[in-house]
This record gives sequence, structure tokens and C-alpha cells, in this order.
Amino acid sequence: MQSTGLALRVIGVIFLVSIIGMGSFGAGIALERYVVNPAADNGADLERTISSMDRDTTDAPEVSIEMIDEVIELLEEEYYYGGIDRSELLYDALEGMVGGLPDQYTVFKRPAETRMSRQRLSGEYEGIGVWVDQPEGRLTIISPMRGSPAEEAGLQPGDVIVEVDGVSVEGMPMDDAVSRVRGPEGTSVNLTVEREGEDDLLDITVERAKIELPAVMFEMEDDIAILTVTIFGDNTTDELDQAIQDAQEAGAEGIVLDLRSNGGGWVSSAREMIGRFVDEDEGPALFERRDPDSDEPTELSMSTGDVSEFEIPMVVLVNESTASAAEIVAGALQDYERATVVGMTTAGKGSIQRIHQFDEGSSVQVTIAEWLTPDQNVIQGNGIEPDIEIELDDIDDRDDPSDDSQLERAIEFLRSGE
Repeated sequence: MQSTGLALRVIGVIFLVSIIGMGSFGAGIALERYVVNPAADNGADLERTISSMDRDTTDAPEVSIEMIDEVIELLEEEYYYGGIDRSELLYDALEGMVGGLPDQYTVFKRPAETRMSRQRLSGEYEGIGVWVDQPEGRLTIISPMRGSPAEEAGLQPGDVIVEVDGVSVEGMPMDDAVSRVRGPEGTSVNLTVEREGEDDLLDITVERAKIELPAVMFEMEDDIAILTVTIFGDNTTDELDQAIQDAQEAGAEGIVLDLRSNGGGWVSSAREMIGRFVDEDEGPALFERRDPDSDEPTELSMSTGDVSEFEIPMVVLVNESTASAAEIVAGALQDYERATVVGMTTAGKGSIQRIHQFDEGSSVQVTIAEWLTPDQNVIQGNGIEPDIEIELDDIDDRDDPSDDSQLERAIEFLRSGE
């Protein structure tokens, strides 16, 4: 695995949070339910029908699934403005049904969202290869990936993508804008770009290709190995094993495991990561509670491999966006006193979801359990509290992200022990 500079490491974290961070990993949404006043018609002109308004519903049967078809048929036959798309209505109904549950992580995803989520976990996707952000609702290129079609086409940091194939993406939700840029390998996309210093907009055509996203990035800072983990996906364990080997060969005397802004992923990958740094004889990787009324959670063991590092001192970096599987790892390494946790209290996403995919490409993600740390600390709603709390200083210049107060504190701790 090639060493990756600090700038790419920080940009990679920004990318995963801002461009392909899965909706299911979001937090902090405030919802309010309103009750409609049945006596108010808001000034509407209503056509009274005996079949609907005068029916005695005192002994009416319960709501049934057949009502969905009835409503769609009524809209198709009677809706004045037309344009009724049955598939869209059904997707809306499914989203509303699942979204009505008091759990933000149980969600229904349409095919495009499902595909993006799966690509994120697989570590590759088909597109042009850029790190992007969306300041003020504008799709802005942070940097093209090295050797990517975007770099070859001449896209530059700071370019603002205004249109994709003639469609404006200004103010468009990030996922929607990004999905327009992505597409099958070998196809082309035309981008209308606003570039600083240019009076006119630029039209740049880019041929899409298969893009590989690293799950683990490795670099040495003198005698300290920095392992930045962006996701717990299909390739995370293999890339982690290589990074540990690289650290050992480089003579690392300390390890910083950077889990900041890591939104999680597969629980199996988290168990494998814990098993690389803690001897399996120490105890479980985590506990799982499938019955909210039970006080007897199930023990889940660590998963070991051919590569391990039980001796080198460690620091785990976390922040408010460290969530789910990343919290499983941080909590276990903290409980076993294998690592000192530095940063800010984590997101507190301590539930596990099972994904069910349907034939036409959509999926539903269902919360099936909550997990606890090896000391049986509850993470849901609480998060992992760092041993050393430190906020990240603002970084004004993303091209020079060396002023990383949390990373500097982690390195200082490994060298001084305090």
C-alpha cells in the first residue's frame, strides 16, 4: 500500500462525509408531527360525494393494504393535473411507512440510493473520480483523484459543477447531484464548470471509469504510524492488514488509528479490526441485545487473522461523526485499555441494521438490535467519551491541513505518555 499524504487523508474524510455518507448514518434530525384540524378546509372548494362523505364509518373495517391501490387508481382517474406515476407513488408510500417509525436508522431506500450505499461498502464505484463538497449548495471539486478521468480531463480543485448534461445541479441535494455525475464505465458526462479567473463557463466532457476508494490509508509521521480508516466495508480488513504490516516494517513505535468521521459499515469488519489489536482471549468484541426488555445480551467474539499488533502503543482518534461500527472499535479498544481515545464524544449510534434488497433494486434497512461495549456500556444515545477531549482547530486552508490539533495531541501522547 502506498503512503498517502495528510492532505489526501483529510480530503478523503471530507469526501466520505459530504458526498457518499449514507443517509442511514445521519443524526440530529428534529421531527415534529402536526395534527390536521378536520373542521378547516383552508378555503378550498370541495365537491361533496355521498360515497365518501356520508358513509357511516362507525363499524368500518381496519385500514388494509388494498387501500393503496384504490387511492392510486382514484388519483390516476381523477387528479386534475395528471402526471401520476404509479411507481413513484408506491415508493413515496413505502418511504412514508418506514419513515413513520421512531427510529431514524430503519429506512427504505430507492434503487439509486441502494446502489450508492452498496458501492460505498464495496470500495469502488463507476464515475469520474473527484473528491467534492457542497458549500452553500454548490457542488465544488476539492480535488481530482490521482490518475482519474477527472484529472485527465483537466478538472481542478475549486471548480464548481454548475450543470450535468445540461441539467442544473445548483442547490440540488448532494446525493442527487452526485448520482448524475456517476454512471456506467465507458460512458461520458458533460460538465458545465465555473472556474475562478475564467469569465465564461467551461464545458468539460469526462469519460467515466471504475474508481477504487481506499478504506484504509497509511502514512508515517517520523516513528508514528497513522492508519486512517474511512469505512468498515468489504475491503477494510485486507487493507488494514497491509497497513499494519507496513507500520511494522517501517519500525513504528506508536499507532494512531484515525476513525474520525467514519460512519461505520459491517459489524464483521469491526470485529476483525478489534481482533488485530486485542488478543481474543481477553474477551468479546461486543455484546448484542436483540430484546430491549432483556438484561442478558449475547456475546460476540473477536475475529482474528494472520496479522496482529498487540504491543505497539495506540491512540484512537474520534469525533462527533464517528459512528456505528467505528464506535464498536473505539469502545472495545478503550474498555480493554489497549488504546487511549482522543478527540470528541462520538455520535452515539449503537444499533445494528439488517439490509433486505428487493428484485427491482430498492431495499429496506431494519434495526434488529443494539450493541454494547465489552464492559456492557450502552452506546445508543451516549457515544464513546474520549479519555482526552480536544476540539479540532479550524483548518482554513485544505491544501495545508497540517494544523490538526487532534492528531498533534495524539502524537504527543504517544511520545510522552501524557
